[in-house]
Amino acid sequence: MLDSIDSWILSQPSLVDKRRRALLPVVRERASLATAFRELLRDLGLERRAKPVMTLAEILASDPKEAPREESPEVAATGEEVAK
Repeated sequence: MLDSIDSWILSQPSLVDKRRRALLPVVRERASLATAFRELLRDLGLERRAKPVMTLAEILASDPKEAPREESPEVAATGEEVAK
């Protein structure tokens, strides 16, 4: 839901109503929805975790042949590569 609201907001030429000189109400509603969603996740015991990232020194020191490659969503979900 937040993604669709974000898409709509980003497609607008301006987030300010020029006649009233005020922020569009949808921007405030989006912030309210995001806060409620974050609180629900916290109440469920889910915490935001950072993805492990290699430092630049680790990347430069690693062998390019052994570098982990990004898996497409299909591979990650099924474990099998999908032919394109």
